[in-house]
Formats: sequence, C-alpha cells, structure tokens
Amino acid sequence: MDASLFDDAGRFLLEIPVFGGMEPGPLRRVLEQMDVRRYPSGAAVCAEGEPGRELFILREGEAEVRKRTDEGHAVLARLGVGDCFGEMSLIDVQPRSAAVVTLVPATLYVLSNAGFYALYRQDLAGYAFLVQNLCRELSRRLRKTSATLAEFELQRRRSDAPAG
Repeated sequence: MDASLFDDAGRFLLEIPVFGGMEPGPLRRVLEQMDVRRYPSGAAVCAEGEPGRELFILREGEAEVRKRTDEGHAVLARLGVGDCFGEMSLIDVQPRSAAVVTLVPATLYVLSNAGFYALYRQDLAGYAFLVQNLCRELSRRLRKTSATLAEFELQRRRSDAPAG
C-alpha cells in the first residue's frame, strides 16, 4: 500500500474487529504488506474452489458471498464497508469455500498470505495478536452458523411433524 494512505487506512482498520486494538508498529507493518484493489460492479473478487491466498477488507462498496448449489448459487452473506472475507486462507491452505462478487464498484484492502508471513518474520507479537483476532472472528462466525443451523433444524422438525 502506498505510504500516503497509511493514516486513513490505519484509522479504518482499527475500527474492524480483526485489526481492532492493534498497536501502531504492527499495524504499520500490516499496512506495508497490503495492496489496494478496485473492482467494477459484478466482478468476481474470488471464486469458489480456487486456491485461497488473500484476506480482503471491503473499504468501499458492497459484495455478496455466494455458494454453488444444484440450482445456481445461494447467497450466504451480503458484505458492506468494513467487512472482511478470505481470512480462512491465511489460516489453512484449502480451496475457497465460496465466491465473492461485487454488487457495486468496490475498493478492497488485500493482505496476502506472503504478507501475513512477512508480519510473522518481522513482528511475532503483532502476528500473534492478528492471529488471535482472526480466530475470534472465525469463532463468532462459527457460533452464528451454529445458531442458524439449529434454527433451520427446528423449523424442519416443525414442518415434518404430523398435524394433530
């Protein structure tokens, strides 16, 4: 990322749970590793099944997370400014679990797994802090998914119950 963007980008990132509470030194090292990318409306930021190597933070715009189905795709989430996605690719080396498509022109901050590794090499404490925040975010999402699945199962049972 261009150094002229550091102040604005740093303030923005500190408002996001994944980067919230990060000290100035580690935050600056993260910013040094980030790229800024712009996408037009309808652009695929990442595709389901492709190798994942980057975390994305939506700086401007909106996007949808889509999962392939037999009938096309299901929308798993709608993303707005400040939302991040692709964080699993910094933790594991699995293919992307879903696609993300922009709904309007969008600007994204991008941290590659190589940049993530560079933070590990340069600032182990900053790296550990970021990993802990990533784990918290993944945990929040898992809890939300578990609650959604439980509600779905309850509704299924109600609809399968004999009328009486």
